[in-house]
Amino acid sequence: MNKKYVSIILIVILLFSSFSYALGEESNIKEYEVLVKIKSAIFDKLHYTNSGINSIANIKESNGSFEYSVKFKTFKYALLDTNVDEFYLIKDDEEIKVDGIEINEDEYNVEYKFILDGLYDNLEIKLGTDKILHKEKTNFLFDLSYINQPEESYTIPVELFKIDKDKHSMANNAVKSKALIIENDDKYECSLYFKPLTITGITSEVGEFGIVKDGNVNIIEPQEVQGEYNTKYTFILDEKLDEVVTTFVIAIMGDKQFKARLKLHWDDNNSGDDNNGDDDNGNGDDNNGDDDNNGDDDNNGDDDNNGGDDNNGGDDNNSGDDNGNSDNNGGNDGYVTPDETPSDEDNYTKRYSLDVMLESYHTGNVSMANDAIVKTAFVNEHNGSYTYFVSFVPMEKDFNGTILTGELKNLFYYKNGSKNNASYHGDGKWSFTLDSKLDKVKAAVWVDAMDIIAGGNPGDGEQDVNIVFDWSSATEVSVDEGNSGEDSGTIITDSDIDYSNSTTLNDDKKDIEIKDDAVPKSSLQDFNKIKDVKSSKWYYKFVKYVYGHNLMKGVSEDKFSPKTNLTRAMAVKILYNIEQEPINNEFDNPFTDVKDDAWYADSIKWAYNNKLIKGYDKNIFNPSQIINKEQLITILYRYAEFKNYDLSKSADLNKFSDVGKLHKWSKKPLMWAVANGIVDGTGDNKLSPETFINRAQTAKVINMFFEIFNKKLDESKNK
Repeated sequence: MNKKYVSIILIVILLFSSFSYALGEESNIKEYEVLVKIKSAIFDKLHYTNSGINSIANIKESNGSFEYSVKFKTFKYALLDTNVDEFYLIKDDEEIKVDGIEINEDEYNVEYKFILDGLYDNLEIKLGTDKILHKEKTNFLFDLSYINQPEESYTIPVELFKIDKDKHSMANNAVKSKALIIENDDKYECSLYFKPLTITGITSEVGEFGIVKDGNVNIIEPQEVQGEYNTKYTFILDEKLDEVVTTFVIAIMGDKQFKARLKLHWDDNNSGDDNNGDDDNGNGDDNNGDDDNNGDDDNNGDDDNNGGDDNNGGDDNNSGDDNGNSDNNGGNDGYVTPDETPSDEDNYTKRYSLDVMLESYHTGNVSMANDAIVKTAFVNEHNGSYTYFVSFVPMEKDFNGTILTGELKNLFYYKNGSKNNASYHGDGKWSFTLDSKLDKVKAAVWVDAMDIIAGGNPGDGEQDVNIVFDWSSATEVSVDEGNSGEDSGTIITDSDIDYSNSTTLNDDKKDIEIKDDAVPKSSLQDFNKIKDVKSSKWYYKFVKYVYGHNLMKGVSEDKFSPKTNLTRAMAVKILYNIEQEPINNEFDNPFTDVKDDAWYADSIKWAYNNKLIKGYDKNIFNPSQIINKEQLITILYRYAEFKNYDLSKSADLNKFSDVGKLHKWSKKPLMWAVANGIVDGTGDNKLSPETFINRAQTAKVINMFFEIFNKKLDESKNK
């Protein structure tokens, strides 16, 4: 063969080999487009520079190396045009400077590229801008959830709507707006991605996600994935359905099961470069704020969970407009105050006092609303009917450090499968009549704090509960025991009957007789302005006494609010008033929730520094926390110790059937208080240490305390 031809063939082979090698090298390069956000490294919110970043970052993978590329535009900060001009990658505590590359791509003008050895969903970056003199640490969050998916995969937009309304479900704020679809053998594998849901500063996981098929709920096993959307739920569809009924729970809402309609927009599928993008999670409204930007007011909780065969066995068929007052938004808070009706409480053949609690209707566990129900109920039996009287007080819940105070706004009960409004009698007291004596009554409650968490509208946070009546604890009571000195016709709670007319263990000790001349006349003029303490009430003389001696004052110029429950701040302020408000500017304030300008700040600092009170931990006091009988007595006991009063008297508490409910720390104080006649039982052979105590009852306790230690108090004031 001619050498010339051989040379040509070799050249062609070499060129072809080089070209093939180049193709092979190129084929090893993978490119990804992923979502990116910048969060503050200090605060749980987006960093201000997030307003300038392109929400789509590029990652190029080649031979085990990963080149990251992020782009910035000019953005507004404090009304000034601002640019990111310094970029440092922090790796192994070392700051590595990354130089910016000037670009002109749409509105973006600078690009930062850096190479790492892998895919990371969280990188520590220090950024500087031309308007801020110092650099700030940030966290770059990359959403890697769609990387390394099969080639036949694509994404489609999805939304979660309320089951019976054309409004977004609460969970729509947690689900990623694109679902990943993989087609295989005429079936469709659908993957949804969820991030924690944040509402009113409270963060909670969306869990127990399920698909409703043929009336049955199939709970999907969650998978942990990297990225902001850290939970993945995958299920199979037999066909392209436009809507799928789903269920889920939200941890802070207890075990309440919500329902929502999952809308799948198949016509908008993206198999190209939109594969990784969430249009609503980039540089939109949430760029300048927290992750809890939950959109409009209609992104509310799912009050629709009460419908459907899987929840309540059909009992919830009436959960539409007959839910109560959901469509009558009277009042400043959107709730309608139920009409107060006479309780007809004295119309009975037999009357029982018994223990009561709330449990979840779905699981049988203690309901989150159990803290709100007063633990003693009354049942009237008359002509074959049973009227149940239950009472509720405000409750507080700590959601990851955020304290919400909740109050029952509406109560419903179920009778023969139908949902009915309970009768409301004021002061948190409700009743309903049934045909038999039941251990459990299915009910639904509206607590305003739960409504706030679920979306903000009345009834959004409705919970199904069982009101559980413990008939083994029932005792038959007389009208006097039930009314405990109150006017007839009122429903009496365990906090009402605490010790208004109870006798003490000392038979020779009479109830305190307060005369007008026992109260300073200068204070009587102010007391006469109080409109909510009637002279016919059992607590009138006690309130008059504490008011006149500046031990307790009204909540306003004309209101004492006798039925309001006592809080930790109120209790400490009473002791501070007894001490005539000593001032010491050197007192420490270790509590982050006690502001120096709060009305109770000086009293809490004084009490803490004198070891009369403690916090829930070293930094939290919870001044608005409602306290109960044993807590108030323990605080008084510590004060008596502080003043060196006689603590030698001690009573045997075994006569009380509920002595086992006492905490170890309250036994000695209650033995002292009962022995001295400061408190006693509730008239049903119970001490009821866990019942909340209201301001009227507190006034009597303080009066008793004054009566017993009057001499020592006078001596201390004259020093």
